[in-house]
Amino acid sequence: MPRRGMVRIVLGVVGLLIAVPLALVGAKLGYGIGQFTSMTEPDAADITVIEQGVPTPVPTGVYFAGTPQWMATCEVVGDPADAVTWVPGSFEFGYTKDGVRYGAAGELTSTSPDARATITCTGGDLALAHIREEPAQVGAAIGIGVGILSGLLALALLVSGSIGRSRSGTGQ
Repeated sequence: MPRRGMVRIVLGVVGLLIAVPLALVGAKLGYGIGQFTSMTEPDAADITVIEQGVPTPVPTGVYFAGTPQWMATCEVVGDPADAVTWVPGSFEFGYTKDGVRYGAAGELTSTSPDARATITCTGGDLALAHIREEPAQVGAAIGIGVGILSGLLALALLVSGSIGRSRSGTGQ
């Protein structure tokens, strides 16, 4: 009589070897998907239109800056200078506030709750869209959860296979 449980043991070991990388890749992928969904069309409440050249408070967070003119160039001066980071770019999406469509001109990151930024753009007034972290965090948690669940399933297969193998060897 063949000994039972060997297939479950092999599947359990392979599953455990896959579960850890799956959790890591799942976390990164889930975070990216969550971040992308929060970028595509921010809520109107998360968008603030600011006047050019006026120092504006920018609380801690990540913001996409957009102007009514696509592909506009902007200059950002932070106060304090090291609390505000500007990454220019032309992104393939935009957002709407009060009936005006803004095309993303760059990404602004504030690392201080007291930071202020003075922004000047070639494309008119600027709209800062706060990119919320919650969707990205939920996506990362789901990715990690999938890895953990697959690891638990693999562990159950391994234990079940080991029990089956030991019982088939003793004639039970």
